[in-house]
Amino acid sequence: MSDTPNLGFVRHEPIPPSPPPVQQAGAVKWVRENLFSNWINSILTILSIYFVPKLFSRPLLGCGTGSGPQAACANAGKSCKAPVALVGQF
Repeated sequence: MSDTPNLGFVRHEPIPPSPPPVQQAGAVKWVRENLFSNWINSILTILSIYFVPKLFSRPLLGCGTGSGPQAACANAGKSCKAPVALVGQF
C-alpha cells in the first residue's frame, strides 16, 4: 500500500459550458420576469391582452363601432372617421 490515495479520474481540461435552459434565457425569461412575476401582474397582463385591442380598434378601423371598412359604414349611413383625421387630436 502506498501513502497517496487513489483519486481515480482527474480531468485535465475544462468541460465547455452548455447553453442555459429555455426558461432561464431569451423571450420566455423576459415574459416570466416582467409580465407574470406575481399574481397581480398576471391578472393585469391577461386583462390588457383582452382590452387593449378593443380600445385601439375603434379609432383605427374607421367606423365609430369598429365593425368594418369605411365603405361598409358609408353604405349603412354611419359617419366614418379616417385614421388620418384622428392624428391631429393627439
